[in-house]
Amino acid sequence: MLSFGLVCQLTLFLMSCNLEINTTDPQASSNIAESKTSGFFIAQYHPSPIPDNIFVVEQAWIETVWFNKIVSGKVVKAKSNQIQFNLKLTNFSSRDFANDKYILNWEMKDHEGHGVGTGNGVYILELKGQSIPDSIQLSIYKIGKDDAPSKVNSFELTRQE
Repeated sequence: MLSFGLVCQLTLFLMSCNLEINTTDPQASSNIAESKTSGFFIAQYHPSPIPDNIFVVEQAWIETVWFNKIVSGKVVKAKSNQIQFNLKLTNFSSRDFANDKYILNWEMKDHEGHGVGTGNGVYILELKGQSIPDSIQLSIYKIGKDDAPSKVNSFELTRQE
């Protein structure tokens, strides 16, 4: 049987842990307004037309990568020294290229072949270094039955001044 002291320690430990807060993985703001409010926003981008209207780029921006941290029992956002490119996509016009089919049926890559990930409702491309590009070229790939991606379209996003 557990002692009273051990039960108290275990209870205190469990109460002090917030198991719902991800403090390990890098985070992304869900939109430009949130990024600006949090002080992570760096630059905004405007897309060229998306061929075949596969989806609409509602917002595109670069921000500082950030992490959740627990400080004195409160969740705080901590900046890192890395940057990332974020895309908020809407109006998916095809079931093959639907939001919930990303990675299963389709994917995006930059011109160097780096894959675009997802998190917090946005698509995220980790950028190497600290330079802010004037434009970013992304390609859309359909994933075939043999898991081999085939390029469908490309589009460019240009930095707004």
